[in-house]
Amino acid sequence: MARALRMAWLSLVLVVAAAGPAAAQSGVLTGKVSQTEGGRGLAGARVSVIQTNGVLAATGASGSDGSYRIANIAPGTYLVRVSSVGYVPKDFPNTAITPGATTSVDASLAMQPLELAPIEVTTVSKGPEKQTDAPAAVFALLRAEISERPALTVADHLKSIPGGGRIPGGPGAVERGGPGVQQHL
Repeated sequence: MARALRMAWLSLVLVVAAAGPAAAQSGVLTGKVSQTEGGRGLAGARVSVIQTNGVLAATGASGSDGSYRIANIAPGTYLVRVSSVGYVPKDFPNTAITPGATTSVDASLAMQPLELAPIEVTTVSKGPEKQTDAPAAVFALLRAEISERPALTVADHLKSIPGGGRIPGGPGAVERGGPGVQQHL
């Protein structure tokens, strides 16, 4: 029993002793991501460590104050790319990661407006139609109206607007329009 305990203790000591040099063979990348306008920290920015052949070696994200830390990166020269939705990405080529050391890369990202793709709605007539050309009345519910109404489903909201009714076809289905209108949602 004592021999087994000594062997277990010796194994533990050897594992701990071997872990030190193995950890020292990797490097750490730290830094801060901020906004160009105002200099405030940018939370949730993606920091990518990319090998020279284009393979992603490591990735991380900035915290609420914009700071980040990526550990256990193999020594070498990398491209560090910092990006965030709504901002122009920034590249830091030839960033050297050295064994047992910490490399710091700070990035300041400029805002970039995003343009969303337009949405085209096709009506029963199978052609694009402007809201002003619609043969039936069109109603819109604002976010505030939706939050003020006690409704559990979208169908409940639609029933509460003028011309709303019931569509055959299942529970909660809604029919829109008044007499003579054949429009279903």
